[in-house]
Amino acid sequence: EGVDCSGFVMSVYQHFQISLPHSAKEDREAGYEVDGLENAQPGDLICYDNPDHVAIYLGDGKIVHATLSEGVCISRADFGEIRTVRRLLGTEDACLTDR
Repeated sequence: EGVDCSGFVMSVYQHFQISLPHSAKEDREAGYEVDGLENAQPGDLICYDNPDHVAIYLGDGKIVHATLSEGVCISRADFGEIRTVRRLLGTEDACLTDR
């Protein structure tokens, strides 16, 4: 048994007291949009199409993400069609959990 992509991203951000939905599709609206992968910073969300998928940008063109079949892994950020890049850290849209 593995963790799905949005569950993994949600748990990582929860560690930093930022609440995200357990939905790759809803993660597309979190924070604010960054103009392309070339402007991504470590910690940004990379949201993909076909299938809906979300990952955390590590820098240097790499992401950390999860799949039910492979678990948590590091991959090239351009492995699939990127729909949007979202920045959460330092935004007012990031919701703090009650901790």
